[in-house]
Order: sequence, then C-alpha cells, then structure tokens
Amino acid sequence: MCGCGHVRGMLFDDEERVQFESDDLHRETVRLLSSTARPVHDGMEDHLLLQLSKQEMNTTTKVMNPKAITSIYGEFPSLVGTELTEVRVARDEPRISIRLATGKKPTKHPTRWPQNYDEVYIGISFIGVSDLSFCQWGCKNIVDEVDLKDIDDRVFVRFSCKNNVALKFSCDWIRIESVACGFVGSP
Repeated sequence: MCGCGHVRGMLFDDEERVQFESDDLHRETVRLLSSTARPVHDGMEDHLLLQLSKQEMNTTTKVMNPKAITSIYGEFPSLVGTELTEVRVARDEPRISIRLATGKKPTKHPTRWPQNYDEVYIGISFIGVSDLSFCQWGCKNIVDEVDLKDIDDRVFVRFSCKNNVALKFSCDWIRIESVACGFVGSP
C-alpha cells in the first residue's frame, strides 16, 4: 500500500466500482486507472494491478498508474535514449524518485501544453526500495539500458547509462508521478 491512502479494487467500466480510502492524490490515481484494471490477490489484500505492453514494462504488473503516461503516448514509451536528470532518495516508504527528459513527443499531448515545447519530463517513483546500488553521476546521463522485472513479490529495477551511471534496486511498486512539457530551445 502506498502513502496514506489505498485502493481496493474490482473492475472498472463494469457495474462494479473501486472502493477506496484515500487522500486527494490517491483519488486522482483511481480516476486515471483504465478499463484494463483487474483485481489480483496477493494473499493479504486485493490490489489493482495493471498490465502494460511495452518493452521495459512488459514483465512487471506493479505500475500503479500507467494511464498517466499511456493516455498521451498511446503506449509506455521506451526509456532508452532518455536523459536521467534527477535521482532523489527519500527515507519514508523508502522511495526513489527519478526524472527523465526526452525529446520524443507524445501522440496526443494535453491541450494545455504549448505547441512549441521541445522536451518532455517524466517523473517516476519507486516505492518500498531496498538493495540500492548507485554508481557514478555526470552531466549527460543518457539511458542505455532499462530492466524492470518481477521477482517474487518485488520488482528488480536497473538503469544503465552510456557514461557508466548505474542505478539498481528492488521495490514494491512503481508510480508515474508526472509527465510535463518543457522548452529547452537551441543554444
């Protein structure tokens, strides 16, 4: 379970609805979930788990809100070739949050985005982190490889960059925190 709210689920877009106790952030998560949600029992409680269909995400069902990114890209975009611009480690939960920058424009960007944006920033949090290994850091951390694999009830995560930056850990859940446009311009 995540934060101070949680979701207990049934199917969306059918007669049954999700019953949840949550704060506003988690209400938004429930709103963003798609009709692909299905209940999965983990032995303790029912959790909504979503299937994704893209290379980096095809082996994990532990993404809490993939609709936040698939609704504008059509599918989960490849993270290979993006730039890892930020890594934050938080004590609570414990959590790792990363920020990636990409020049790949979405197929359906939100109407409130300006027409002349040239970069998209993707914020992703990894919740319940353990076994953290983080090596190197540079100015241009271009992602070369991404692995996200379910191992038992955890997700093994590995980001490798062309400049030898390596970020490895395992986590309980993955959450898309933000997808925002930006304007870098030309030098």
